[in-house]
This record gives sequence, structure tokens and C-alpha cells, in this order.
Amino acid sequence: MENNTATKVMEPDEVRKNKVQEITDRLETGIKELFDSEKYVTWLNTMSKFHEYSLNNTILIAMQRPDATMVAGYTQWQKDFERNVNKGEKAIRILAWNPHKEKVERDKIDPETHEPVKDENGNTVKEIAEVQRPSYKVVNVFDVSQTEGKEIPTLATELQGNVRNFQDFFEALKRTCPVPIEFENINGSARGYFHQKDQRIAILEGMSEIQTIKTAIHEMAHQKLHSVEQENNQSYQSKKQEEKAQTRSEKEVEAESVAYTVCQHFGIDTSDYSFGYVAGWSQGKEMAELKASLLTIRRAAASMIDDIEGHIKEIHLEKIENMTIDEAAELLADRLDTFAYDTDPYSYNDMIDDREQALANLKNDLVTGNIKSLDGVEDFLKGVIEAECLESAEAAVLLDDLHAFREKYLEVDKVQEVSKATITFYVAECMEYPSYGEYHETDNLKDAFEILDTIPPQRLNAVTGIGFVIHDENSAIDNGQYPLVQGDQIQYDAINMVDYYKDSPLVQGAITECEAILKEREAVKDSVKEVVAASKAEKPVDKVDPPTKKSLLADLKEKKAIVAERTAAKAAVVSKGQEVQHAER
Repeated sequence: MENNTATKVMEPDEVRKNKVQEITDRLETGIKELFDSEKYVTWLNTMSKFHEYSLNNTILIAMQRPDATMVAGYTQWQKDFERNVNKGEKAIRILAWNPHKEKVERDKIDPETHEPVKDENGNTVKEIAEVQRPSYKVVNVFDVSQTEGKEIPTLATELQGNVRNFQDFFEALKRTCPVPIEFENINGSARGYFHQKDQRIAILEGMSEIQTIKTAIHEMAHQKLHSVEQENNQSYQSKKQEEKAQTRSEKEVEAESVAYTVCQHFGIDTSDYSFGYVAGWSQGKEMAELKASLLTIRRAAASMIDDIEGHIKEIHLEKIENMTIDEAAELLADRLDTFAYDTDPYSYNDMIDDREQALANLKNDLVTGNIKSLDGVEDFLKGVIEAECLESAEAAVLLDDLHAFREKYLEVDKVQEVSKATITFYVAECMEYPSYGEYHETDNLKDAFEILDTIPPQRLNAVTGIGFVIHDENSAIDNGQYPLVQGDQIQYDAINMVDYYKDSPLVQGAITECEAILKEREAVKDSVKEVVAASKAEKPVDKVDPPTKKSLLADLKEKKAIVAERTAAKAAVVSKGQEVQHAER
């Protein structure tokens, strides 16, 4: 398992505050779920077998073995936990309650009057009584780290896995922490500690990278919140916490919660360990320690995140400072290729046939300053960042490094000639699927509108419109279709979502021309409406007399008269024709 660690692009304080709060909310939810699990019940049953020691004995244990966590007697380890003390282990000596009885002479007291009993001479009667005298004895106990045998149930699972760019990230932690961080072979079960007197942090050597990072941040949180200097300062403590000294449980809950929040921000998932650790130090399912410290945890985590991000960027700038362009390009190309593969190996394998050749091509694009290729890489990284996934943090640091590379190495004289971009337009009967239905291309926007008018509306029950295509071989958006006008509406929002289009003089010029054409078309429509309205107002209206109601008989007589008239006219025509025929013979 590999985790991403890098800085996101610096965000406004309010956005950062909300993100940190989301992470701590997930922490609280995860712990609640753990409380309801069988794992917690098993752990609770085991912990109930351990004796709760007095304050004096707790001090004695800490003085003899500061890293002690679970302590029991020699026989109890065998009987209750099926574990044996390792041969040669030095016992922890504490005091155990050991009262003893002895017989003493004392005044006899009357049970009714509660007064001393007198004899006949007036003397106080004596009696022999057995009393218990308080006493302590020294006993030997041993910490769990001094035993071996059956595994002790635990809520926190040891973290395994690597952290991407581990060395750089750990160096950023060291620069962030005001006290030294060193690796040690720590005896016992402790994975790290903050030494108040020496003002230093020790980390157990030999742990996994993810456990090492988590432990380092945990101890850094102790230094930030619980050192004597910080407790006096109270810069992160709430008013409620200022009123009383914090218990160890409260301090451990705070430190681990800060560690979880910071790690989660950088894409390192420590929930398998952190949820159990916080639950183990909580004094009940109500999680009073966590809830009382949420404000402190969020403030401290946000502050640490800002500092770590700044140092990560600083380290990466230092690394390329003295490199040649070939060295820097090879390093950055390898990181970009690894990130792309790890983020989505299936898509990577679908797109890349020869990974070695693809890596060589990417390096060449970096060296030669292939704008189209590098812009495409930037768009990919920005997409991962916007997805707000575990890989977002690494994408952000790679984007920062790519910007730094371009600023340092790709001056104007080293970047290839940028061809002049052009713009053309297309008219589509269906803007969603331009190839479906009528489709026309033109380099003139006015012609595009005239073509649009010839397409029958609603023939395909689709939205007709005009789109544009930018032709720029040095840009990742070369030859890509994009909507400009749909339904007489310019697509401002869609266009402004793409930085290239928002900043392109060609696209913005097309928008301006569209605005003028649409305004002109609207004016023409208004003029036509005015002419139609005026013509209707000037045209005289003929007066129509209401129809006269006729009787059925009168209507019949009128029709017979018309028939008789037509018959007579026809007979006259026939008679005249016959006369003409006789004359010709």
C-alpha cells in the first residue's frame, strides 16, 4: 500500500477550516463505529483484568519504566493473559496494600452508653481486642513489553505501507518542528516520545514509513500543545482547558487526533491506528476528551498543515536549483509517469502501449517545452486536485513542481515557436451530438447565423446552435468543439469554465461579435413587429351588413330563377351555332 504525500495549492483560510472540520468529523464518526464493534468489546474485557494503580504507584512505575503501558504481576500474566515474563527482565517495584492484625489492650466501651465501663472501684475496665494495622509491602510487576505469549487484543492496528516522497515529507516535518527529531532504539512498546526536559522528539527506528510519519506528527502535536512552554502560553487551548490541568488521556486524544487530521489532509490514511488509539484513551463512549478538544485540534492541525506545505514547496525548489534541464526533466518525468500509473493503472494501460517510450517522450516534451503536452499534463493534475481524493495532495505538489520547472528552464528562447491560433465555427442541428443531423462549417460568424436560420426548427426535437473550434497545435484543446450559441443564448458560463477560452482573444472576440449580431437580429424583429402593427392600424375596415334571413320558399324561387336564366342562355348559344353552319354550306 502506498500513500500520497504532498501539498495542495494554498487555499483561503475559510476553505482550509472547513476541510479540517470535515476530517475531524470523520474521526468522530469512525470512533463511534469502533465503540459498537466486537473488537471494542474484546479489548474492554481484557483491559478490565488490569489493576488500576494509585497515583503514588503510577509515579513509581513511570520513574522506573517511563514507556510502560500495561502492568501486571508475574503470576497474573500467566493466569489471566497466558503470557510469561521474559527471562532476565528487571521487575518494576511498587507498593501493595498489606494490612496486618495484632492484639492490643484497650478500654472497654459500653455499647449502649458508648462510655468506658467502670469496675466496682471506679477503675476503667480493660479488654484485649484484635485490630487491623495499615501496612504496605513491596511487590514486583512487569510491563507487557517484558512478556511474551498470547497476543493482547488491541484497538490500534500497526500501520504498514510506504509514503510517496517519504524523505522529502519527513524533511518537511523536521523543518516544521521547533525541536530536533531523531530515531532511537526505544525499549518497550512506545513508538515515540517527546522529552520535556531535553526538548527533543524520539521516533522508534525500523517502523514502516506510514507509521513513522504518523508517530512523528503525533509527537510534534505533543510538543505544540503540551510542552511546558506551550501550556504556559495556552495559544491553542480553549478557556475551559485553561481552568484545569489536562489529564494524560486528554493529551493523548488531542495528539493522535491532530496526527490523524494532518495525515488525512496529505492523503495518508491512519484510521486503522488512530480510531483505536483515540478510543482507547477515551474514558467512555461519550468521547468527552475529544469533544472538549475539537477546537484545539482543528487549530493546531491547520497551523501544522500550513507550515508543512510551505516546507515541502521549499524543499522541491531547492532540489531543482542546481540541476541541469535534462536532470530536472528526467526526475519530474519519472514522478509524473509513476503518479499517472498509480492513480489509474487501467486507463494508463489502455492509453500507453510502451511505457518506457512514453516516459522518454514526456522527458523530451519537458526539455523542449512542448506547450500542448505540458498544458495537457497540467489539466490532468488539476482534474485530480478538483476530485478531492487521496491522490489530490500529490497532484498538487506535482503541479507546483511543474510550474517551477517551466519558470526556471523554459525561457522564451527555449520554448518552441507558438503557431498563430485560429477559430472556425460550425452550425449543428443537434448541439449535443453535432454529427447527428444537419452540420455545416464556416469561418464567418454571420454566415453561421444565416445557415442556422435555414434549419427547420424542432425537426429532430433537438437544440440547434452554433459552436466554435480553436485550431492551435500548441494547445491541449486543439480542434476541440465547444458551444457558442444555443437557442439565441450565448453560453457564457460554459465558456468561462475553461481558462483557455476565458482568456482567449479569439473566443472573446467571437462572443462580442455574437452579441452584436443577436442585438441586430433583435432590432430587425422589433422593426417587423412595428410595421405589421402600423399596417393593421391604417387599413380601412369594410362595413359588412348582417345577413338577411330568408324563408325556405323564397330561397327555392331564387334558385329556380337562376337555373331558368342559365338554360335560356345555353339555348341561345346553340341556335346561333346552327345558323353559322347553314351559312357555310
